[in-house]
Amino acid sequence: ATIYIDLTPPKTDLVLKPELFSPDGDGEKDTLYITYSLQDFSNIDSYTIRIYRLYEDGKKSVKPFKTFQFSKVNDNKATNQIQWDGKGDEPDSMVDSATDYVLTLTAIDVVGNSITKQENFTVDILVLKTDIGYKIIINSIEFDLNSTKLKPSHYKILDLLIKKLLKFPDYRIMIVGFTDSTGDDAYNLKLSELRAKAVYDYLVRNDFPKNRLEYKGMGEQNPIDSNDTEEGRRRNRRVEFYLIKMQQ
Repeated sequence: ATIYIDLTPPKTDLVLKPELFSPDGDGEKDTLYITYSLQDFSNIDSYTIRIYRLYEDGKKSVKPFKTFQFSKVNDNKATNQIQWDGKGDEPDSMVDSATDYVLTLTAIDVVGNSITKQENFTVDILVLKTDIGYKIIINSIEFDLNSTKLKPSHYKILDLLIKKLLKFPDYRIMIVGFTDSTGDDAYNLKLSELRAKAVYDYLVRNDFPKNRLEYKGMGEQNPIDSNDTEEGRRRNRRVEFYLIKMQQ
């Protein structure tokens, strides 16, 4: 009798489209298409797709933002396309605007060989409807501790933001800065105002109409995540842009 020893992990193909994902309900690039195929000599046992947020320092979030699990496959191939709307595993969670993510696909065959493949994608600047107009939240503009200085790595995001805002000529823009809860209230209020002003100054320097811009700081008010974890604090240190229709 011939004995086959399989030491080869499943063959994996993975494609994500579009590269710039924009799930804000405007009908353009609202769906991320995750297309993959797996093949293995000994049959595939299970596979898992996990989506993590990527931070500026190259680290990914500790917990996956979204997980798709497929077990007891018991076939030598699997091909599928998942259509994802950007919602996470936690209730009411949604991908963050102007942020990079990484998707990993881990497959295991029935004899225990495994492989992980990964692809990165970027979430576009999301424009969300509100009662008074529109809102854009960006928490990927990360300031160093106690700093109000924009980093050159943020210029690309702000340039994209300017292009997006110019599509709304009949709206004035309120730039609102927020901090996490580290430090006292008065200090955080001032810090958040100076950070909002740094963004305001960049927009004005790059020819955005000054008469349509205002800015203010809100300190640690209205957190969008827990201040008990580093990841939560990073999300709370953010800048929001409110687009308010101008009176005709």
